Amino acid sequence: PVHDRRRFEASTLIVGESMGARYTAFTIREDGTLADRRVWAEVPGRAPDGCGLDADGAIWMADAGGSGCLRVTEGGEIVDSVTASQPVYACALGGPDRRTLYLVTAPGFGEEICAGRGLGRVEAFALYEDVVRSALPVLGVMSTLTVAGLTVAAAVAELGAAAVAGLA
Repeated sequence: PVHDRRRFEASTLIVGESMGARYTAFTIREDGTLADRRVWAEVPGRAPDGCGLDADGAIWMADAGGSGCLRVTEGGEIVDSVTASQPVYACALGGPDRRTLYLVTAPGFGEEICAGRGLGRVEAFALYEDVVRSALPVLGVMSTLTVAGLTVAAAVAELGAAAVAGLA
């Protein structure tokens, strides 16, 4: 089903549980409290990490346990995927039409593996109407990888803007 993304985002909170291999959804009440906890999608053998909701209400899921990003629908069906050069910890849809999938990747998790070594990358894939995609050049290398912080968001936004300008 096609969802009005603004309405969907405003009324539902979806939480990725990396160690639980699932997404859990909550209804957001008018007063901001959460209710109706339910399983949105089970993804056995996967480690959901960063994610982005697309216009159809599906989630593009960074799989921290593998080197890919999966498109998952409510109920858990994996309907598409892209493969990155290394494990994916965060993703975002961007570009002028939100048809560029940006992936934040690194060879592993933790400061001892990545800090100051320049191993983190932002990789990009062009998505089309029929979800055929093509890999775009690696957009940049990051010496700091803070998946839950502003570092990644700022890097994706900055590199995404540069990529869009470069592809136009």
